[in-house]
Amino acid sequence: MAIITKEILSSAIVDIGALNLRQREQLTDEIHAKQPQLLASVLALRSFGVTFEQLDVPLNILLVCHQSMKATGRAWPVINDDMQERGIKRVIGRISFIEGLAAEQVAQAVSAFVTEHKEQWLLAFVFGELRTNNLMQIETEPQRFLVLSALNLVECIAEAGEMANDRPESLQK
Repeated sequence: MAIITKEILSSAIVDIGALNLRQREQLTDEIHAKQPQLLASVLALRSFGVTFEQLDVPLNILLVCHQSMKATGRAWPVINDDMQERGIKRVIGRISFIEGLAAEQVAQAVSAFVTEHKEQWLLAFVFGELRTNNLMQIETEPQRFLVLSALNLVECIAEAGEMANDRPESLQK
């Protein structure tokens, strides 16, 4: 069952959409302090040729993901390299499965993937953001890395969610 509900996600989307640039910077600083590997994985996209304009998509996704994680009230473990590596292997495995399928079969596979995912609402949001920004039709290597990174955010959060403590973070110390 998803930890990040559609209500939590919807609220996070609205909250992030209402932030000004300074507030987005402050939230990014918070992400750097609490989930540095997630932020690094998005910022590293620049070294793979992702433009600043394209980088706005995974950064926005990351902001929404982080806000959603906070809104659960749980203490989330720090996502590390091992979790990211396991996540990217899962993403690549799923992508390899659908390569060469007809468009209708791809749509069915993606729908099943979302429906069965541990964080289905978050995954649906990411697919929606990628689709809205015309990134689902991967035409370049930078786009490929961007899509992999965005999907891996969800994989890592889903894995971390299994370890998230029900006690609020403020009571952990």
